[in-house]
Amino acid sequence: MSLLSLPNELLVNYVFAHSSVKISDLYHLMHSCTLLRNIISNSNQLWRRKYEERWGYSASLKRLPKNEINWLEVVGIRLRVAKDVHEIVETFSSLSYPDPESFELLTPSCLMDKLLATAIPFSEFVEEELEQLAFMNFWQSDGYGNLTLAYHAECALRKVRTSMLENKWWDFLEQDASQKTLLEAIVLVSQWLEVPNEHFPSLQNIKDYLDKITQRVKELNNQKLKSFYSSRAITAYPEVSPREILTNINYVLFDESEQDLMDTLWLDKEFDFHELQKNISIAKVIERRESCTTILCVIYQEVARSMGIQCELVYCDSFVDDRDRLLLRLQEYPKYEDGKGFTYIDVCDGGTFHRPDHLRRIGPLRHQHEDFQYYFIDPTQPAEKVEYILQRMLEPYIRDGQTDLWLDRRPQTVSDVARLARLACIISSLIGEAPELVLEYAEHCFNYGVQLSDAIYLLEAEGLRDHPLLGKCIVELEERRMKIAEYQHVVSRRVPSIKYAVGLVMIYNYRNAMGEECSEICVITSWEVKGSAENYLGSVGNLDQPFYHVLTRSRADHSLAYVPEDKLELHPDVGSVTFHHDQLGFHFERFDGRRFVPNAGKRCRFPDDEAFALNLTSK
Repeated sequence: MSLLSLPNELLVNYVFAHSSVKISDLYHLMHSCTLLRNIISNSNQLWRRKYEERWGYSASLKRLPKNEINWLEVVGIRLRVAKDVHEIVETFSSLSYPDPESFELLTPSCLMDKLLATAIPFSEFVEEELEQLAFMNFWQSDGYGNLTLAYHAECALRKVRTSMLENKWWDFLEQDASQKTLLEAIVLVSQWLEVPNEHFPSLQNIKDYLDKITQRVKELNNQKLKSFYSSRAITAYPEVSPREILTNINYVLFDESEQDLMDTLWLDKEFDFHELQKNISIAKVIERRESCTTILCVIYQEVARSMGIQCELVYCDSFVDDRDRLLLRLQEYPKYEDGKGFTYIDVCDGGTFHRPDHLRRIGPLRHQHEDFQYYFIDPTQPAEKVEYILQRMLEPYIRDGQTDLWLDRRPQTVSDVARLARLACIISSLIGEAPELVLEYAEHCFNYGVQLSDAIYLLEAEGLRDHPLLGKCIVELEERRMKIAEYQHVVSRRVPSIKYAVGLVMIYNYRNAMGEECSEICVITSWEVKGSAENYLGSVGNLDQPFYHVLTRSRADHSLAYVPEDKLELHPDVGSVTFHHDQLGFHFERFDGRRFVPNAGKRCRFPDDEAFALNLTSK
């Protein structure tokens, strides 16, 4: 029986629509005869189904009316994007990057331009394809997959996401003030902080979360009304007052176990910078239930707005010091003039309500360490601008990050502080403070050798071409590129004294700070014939021996442990090891069951190690 003998409806809706029929099968059928080509190409819903089976429904396509989408054309574009992205990332993978930060310096701009060249509304296709390469293929059922491909896809994804977010920020900031919502801005901040992560929050994700809170508040409103009037012969329930609604919001947000959000002002434990910055990502706040005051105010404001109550954000000043407080302001009593009808809501203290006294004071409000103080409020002051609130929110976290750098110059801290400072430059561009912040950001980039290209671009964009810092950044960038180019040609040939090889899984034996004997699984990434006192900070009796750079589980950032050979031993049961580290793909392609296989760049640097490692692990 021939396919052509079946009715078109049966072919399209049952045969071709079956999940076992792939997109490639449809293309082959279309090329087999003219009749099938016409049937398949004209079946728009069939192509939509095949698209969603393979990729889901892209956020970019949600902007288009579904009945106006040519799904055959969209499938073709998506396939071309997937092919181009894969080829470009493979080009990255063939380059020899000497360190993780060098991706920014060595990646040709023309390659990144190709990734960013896809026209709107299909630009998100590039991001989605990079996500699949970076995360979905990272760990395979048969082993570790192509780690290098995943690693460079993740690097490219960070650059693509950042570029797209910058465009979103400029679009947002250039809107009329009446169109800007603080919620949208807070989500953009969250996305900026979540750029390196697999789970990337969307505005719709956050709105869905707020809708759940709103629904719970409505349930409480209905429950209280039904309970109160159940014994009365009343057919229509009266409206709930704004104060009662806000009381229910307080209960859901700050008391009920499902939400129970906590302002970090009241936390007893001290966080480091990496923990603290999670409190300005609304996506992380939802997970952790811990937040900064600004995020709590935005959540509260949005839930109240959904319940028909309009609240504004205003700052009030302390009477005794320079500390201020962000509050929500509600026009609870419209009949009073000159701002006397305002009620102020303090989310730092569980949403407590306050009315100003005759001296225009609010309080006493509870502060940290259980001290109480009055705050001065100006009833005539307008609601705070979105840019100003965002700037005030970021300031202490940038400051905390810079303080952290004095204590511990971890590469991750350097990068995170730079990203926050970069965001502050964008936000402040429309309120006249960008030049000063750009100089601070560029100084940070110069001091730590990160994001130099961005620093140069911002200095030029702000008209600071004659500033000496611009010249210093340009020189530093060129010097780093030259050093990287020189490093790429270094080849380390084995000598008899080298006992181990790159890619081997080892046990690292050492004494911790308490003098206790410890051991840790590690993977060798490089070696030196003799140790360097400058690199090795521990106490060792013999530097005249081979030293190895190794990845360990205790160092999940870019840094490597530098250990002497006499503290290493070959792992006796490598097949039982499951080793995870963010930088594995920077050095290795896959795990073959005995050792990690070096990637192309690592093989060029250590050309003799592969044969040695195979011989050693086969014994």
